[in-house]
Amino acid sequence: GVTPEVLANAANFYRPMEPARSIELLGKARELEPKNPMWTFMLGEMYAFQIAGVTALNQNGLPVGVDPSMTDSRQTERIRAELLGSKDTELVAAVAAALQVRGAIAASMTGRQAEIAALAEELLRRAQSLDPRNPRWHASLGQFYAHQAEYATGERHTTNVRKSMEEFNAAAAIDPAAVSALPPSRYARIAVEAGELDKAQASAERCLAQIATLQFKDAAIHDCNLILGRVALRRGDLKRAGEYLLAAAQVEGKGSLSSFGPNMMLARELLEKGRRDVVLEYFQLCGKFWSYDRGQLARWTEQVKAGEIPQFGANLVY
Repeated sequence: GVTPEVLANAANFYRPMEPARSIELLGKARELEPKNPMWTFMLGEMYAFQIAGVTALNQNGLPVGVDPSMTDSRQTERIRAELLGSKDTELVAAVAAALQVRGAIAASMTGRQAEIAALAEELLRRAQSLDPRNPRWHASLGQFYAHQAEYATGERHTTNVRKSMEEFNAAAAIDPAAVSALPPSRYARIAVEAGELDKAQASAERCLAQIATLQFKDAAIHDCNLILGRVALRRGDLKRAGEYLLAAAQVEGKGSLSSFGPNMMLARELLEKGRRDVVLEYFQLCGKFWSYDRGQLARWTEQVKAGEIPQFGANLVY
């Protein structure tokens, strides 16, 4: 007979141009091998493509083509209704996860970011209602709100930070390991913003203690030291905060650090406290690993020397 692998390969042939065919084939693969999470992941992704109107992907698998009419089709409405009434927790969660990544990229092309984000949130709430004692759904919602907070300002930012921390705390109440396993770049950043400094510090220190076992060591060293610096700053220890800022730049700069560059949130906060000297030194150290800065560090250096605080843009989020 036909194997799940053959069905999945056929589904890939039709993605993303013919989502209905892919969905049908992946549904059959999942029926044959229901405990294989790969088929659930792929099926969730195809549902998300249909909902967000994805019609083309680039070589990295990211959406480059969308059809807005797909999002308003009867097929999409039927899928939405089925998912929101489904008792298939894993599939519901898989669709929510796909909507937050590729679905969000597609939504940015059609101006439907808020609609797609709201559906992802609703699906995660559905998963949570189906399996209320599983800390995974609280942690997933915590990460969802944390991501929303990163790109929000004012009251929306504050609300998302609060919701994120509430979900993380709910996950930890069920199983502390559900939160300790989260990357500090997401959990501890939110803890800092929420004023839960002890939790932020514990998360970052735990990560640094395990640094030898981590795959992306440079990113972890960078993120954790910046978190510890922000904690120190909020406790009034500017000297220690500056030391952590410099420690965050003591990396080789592998992976995203060499391309997207370093995070500048602590640098900005120290500039607001008048610590230009340590921030300028941080820029110099970052220049050793940020290969693709396109002159940003030089421009920021001149601005800081002139007494200005640069607009760091996306480097406040990376």
